[in-house]
Amino acid sequence: MSIHSLPPELLLYIFQLLYRDAVCNLRLVSKDICEIVTPLLFKNVNVHYGIDRALEQMRGFIGEEKLRGCIRDVMIPSESFVVNGDGFQFHEKTFWWSVSVRGEPVVDGYYDAETEGQAVKTGALAEYPHRRDVRFDPTSRTFKRKIEDYERCLERFLVQCERLERIWIAFGAGWTSGRMEWWGGVVGRVVRKVCEGGKGGKGVKRLDLLVPRVGCLESFLKGVSGEGVFESLEGVSVDIYAADPAFRDLAAIESSTNDLFTKTPNLRSCQLSTNYKLTRTNVPPLFPLFSGNGMLTSLSIRHTFFPIENDSAFDRFSRMLASTPGLLTLEMTACMIQYSDSLGRDAERILSDELNIASFENLPARSWAGIFKTFETHLINLRSFKFGHLMYGRHRGSSFFNDRSTHRAEMLVPAEGRFGGMGVKEFSRSVRSVEGVSPYVGDHEELERFRRVVAERGGLNETRGGFEGGQTWRFL
Repeated sequence: MSIHSLPPELLLYIFQLLYRDAVCNLRLVSKDICEIVTPLLFKNVNVHYGIDRALEQMRGFIGEEKLRGCIRDVMIPSESFVVNGDGFQFHEKTFWWSVSVRGEPVVDGYYDAETEGQAVKTGALAEYPHRRDVRFDPTSRTFKRKIEDYERCLERFLVQCERLERIWIAFGAGWTSGRMEWWGGVVGRVVRKVCEGGKGGKGVKRLDLLVPRVGCLESFLKGVSGEGVFESLEGVSVDIYAADPAFRDLAAIESSTNDLFTKTPNLRSCQLSTNYKLTRTNVPPLFPLFSGNGMLTSLSIRHTFFPIENDSAFDRFSRMLASTPGLLTLEMTACMIQYSDSLGRDAERILSDELNIASFENLPARSWAGIFKTFETHLINLRSFKFGHLMYGRHRGSSFFNDRSTHRAEMLVPAEGRFGGMGVKEFSRSVRSVEGVSPYVGDHEELERFRRVVAERGGLNETRGGFEGGQTWRFL
């Protein structure tokens, strides 16, 4: 049987299972095969690293109407705005969304130059890796010309992708530099113009923001702000790589985030998450919680810490839930509620750092039981939920925003049973199979009550072993 005798739909399914290099080679088989695989190859487009290479790539797409019609997703990395993208050297680790100039995925850390044969790690991006005395100057004639070309070309490229549905904005190498701050504002302005153009169900439907720290959102959100409404936008995702205890202007970020969600009246799905892991013991992350959107139907929150101070993230989160009655699906994973300071001081006085269950007879004012009651009261349309290792914890020190080496987050864990004697990493692996770890009977009871309520509505939930308890507890 010849490959040409197979139905195009079957061929497309087979090609989707192949590696990209193999699919590229299939374009050479025949014109008919080429027409089948071309939409598959150009469905997702990553803008090239290096401003000159990025401009050349985008201009190439602008001149190819057939290829533009294939594009559904576009990834715009901050590395597309650096001066010489081919001159960078990446360490084997960087942000998970970054790739090296050769296309290999990398995980954590950035190296941008070589000095005497050794890679040099830097927080700020050098304009020229081999001339570190040259600094970024937004007033220079060369920069102004480049920024105008980049902004104009990017806007034209995105606007002419008539079937574009999703845009990824990724801050990567050199994210602390002045050049990247400018880039955030430029991309924000372009995204605003592109999203405002979508009407009547047509246009960009999802926006994904990938940032190393919450402070990176500031420049992008300023660019997005302004008149206009994003009618076509239905989903927003914010993925933050790690905590940023040095960044203090969370109120400004939250205000800008609220402005973004105000401009999206048809928002259905939202995901707020970080890549923070419970195996780390430094300060957990904070991201801006936004005021609720009555149209929201899906919400996912992962890896975060809820302080309990006045008008805290905990209280804002509760108010947000109260204003999202249309929520249908909810996911919360690796979330931690802060204990009161008095409990923390009591624990310090116990040399073994163990607390008896009698210390937890009464639920605190802010507890998981309280959140479950809020779910039951306000999320009247909820049909599906998924919880994973919901916990309590504390942070050392008088201020949450201080040096992370001295202000750490600690989890409240059982001091006996299957969790007794475990270290941080071993414990974190063990709790993946349970919904939560709590010393309060009220938390356990309220979760089961909430589960029954959702089941009576005809909904489903993924059970992961309920809440774990114990007689004695310790901070880990």
